[in-house]
Amino acid sequence: VYNRLTSYEAEPAEDSSTQGLIDHFRGRHRG
Repeated sequence: VYNRLTSYEAEPAEDSSTQGLIDHFRGRHRG
């Protein structure tokens, strides 16, 4: 788990992708 957390913090690009995915899901969930 720790390794995964570090990977997430070490890769800002991944964070951006995740944020976009969350936004996409949120938008779809809204309607």
